[in-house]
Amino acid sequence: KITECNSGIYAVDSAFLVPAVMALKENNVQNELYLTDIVELAVKEGQTVAAMKLENSGEILGVNTLLDLHVINREIMKQKVSELIAAGVTFVNPDSAYIDSSVTIGSGTTVGPDVQILGKTTIGKNCRIEGSAYIKDCVVADGAEIKLAVRMEQATVGEKASVGPFAHLRPEATLESEVKVGNFVEVKKAHLKKGVKASHLTYLGDAEIGENTNIGAGTITCNYDGF
Repeated sequence: KITECNSGIYAVDSAFLVPAVMALKENNVQNELYLTDIVELAVKEGQTVAAMKLENSGEILGVNTLLDLHVINREIMKQKVSELIAAGVTFVNPDSAYIDSSVTIGSGTTVGPDVQILGKTTIGKNCRIEGSAYIKDCVVADGAEIKLAVRMEQATVGEKASVGPFAHLRPEATLESEVKVGNFVEVKKAHLKKGVKASHLTYLGDAEIGENTNIGAGTITCNYDGF
């Protein structure tokens, strides 16, 4: 009739713990020492003993198999998404979102289905992230738009900038405000200043591109060594 179970997690006064463990006896069928016996010792000594009941049993789940790990990761993810929704973030399909616990997202932002936001990523307010985006260790400023199937890693996207669809921002890509990076554009170690447009089929690497420049299709910059 008892519906509670012992999670096996204890907070114990260290002054009591050592002598209590030393006093354990193997007086059982298995001839084992049971840590749970210290509870009985504490009661006999008049120590304060109390149980803390958890509202969410998922907090004390253990990992013994890959399936257990999956279950716990989903539990952590659900909790993170719930916190973000409560803070004003909209998820088109919350069950498909994969959001690391270290991620921050501003209110008014919409996150589409099948989106992964990982690492120390910071997303600003009123952004729009369409489906199937992969974003890791990035900074995305207020009002930016990350369109369908974009991959970004260690990149910075300025206010009201637009990335994608099908674009790739590699490490040290910096897009200032109102920059537009479009279909099949890849950026690596390049600084695109305010208002730059690279709409399609372009590789921009190792470059600094001035304000309001328009990059035509098929343009390539790479391996720039400073000279």
